[in-house]
Amino acid sequence: MKNILVGYDFSPLSEEALKTSGAFAEVYNARLFVLNVIPRPPMMETAMSTIELLKKERKEKILEKLKELGLEGEVIVDATDSCFAETIMKTAESVGADLIGLGRASMDINENDFVGSVVLTLKSISSIPLLITTHRARTRFNRVLVPVSEKRDSFESIVFAVDFCKRAGCKLTILNVFETAGFKFTQAEADRVKDIFEENLKPYTTILKDVEYEIKIIPHETASAGIIMFAKESNADLIIMERRKKLNLLQRLFYQSTTLRVIRGATVPVLAL
Repeated sequence: MKNILVGYDFSPLSEEALKTSGAFAEVYNARLFVLNVIPRPPMMETAMSTIELLKKERKEKILEKLKELGLEGEVIVDATDSCFAETIMKTAESVGADLIGLGRASMDINENDFVGSVVLTLKSISSIPLLITTHRARTRFNRVLVPVSEKRDSFESIVFAVDFCKRAGCKLTILNVFETAGFKFTQAEADRVKDIFEENLKPYTTILKDVEYEIKIIPHETASAGIIMFAKESNADLIIMERRKKLNLLQRLFYQSTTLRVIRGATVPVLAL
């Protein structure tokens, strides 16, 4: 990871995202880029000088904020009449970003956004991993949580998590929450889940020797609620999850993935790969 782009709009939530993204940049010794986007409605050409002045003022303020937080970074201020998500993606591609940091206001796991916020739009369209921070940043990482399911590809995030834990010197927890949907699981069903988990974990046993880790398999009515509950009770500092990167229009509007629900409800930063 060489370049990290974080969206910053001067709000307290975006400042938390800036802190967490800055901590990631320190772990990887990566370059930090801070993007502020100015909405630009149709205007007369004579008003363009006002936009340039506003860009200069905002850049100076962001540089002051970086200094206050003890961070180093390059500031980019852009004016656009398109959607913010599109501007963020274009900027991320132009600076070669390996990670996009964003703030997320909502804390409702059952929230039903029809149109969606910048975070939800980027979650659907971005091929670049997203680091989403809610109300409290993390500047140090002691415990990382990787939720997995019965799907084999959900285990792929372990590779990134192991590398991160080695760099940050933190402990890794691999969590398998199997959904009960309100029903009581038999021992045979619990054993089946454990067998699938152990089989899916086999390709990663070698790299796991490089970090301190633990395995947890727990039942819960819904996987997302179980992940959020475990993250809170175990004092996790970061959740790392795989996500579906390509969704069509209808899926973007209606698809309620476990990753999306965790992003909406988690009280700790979520890294969606």
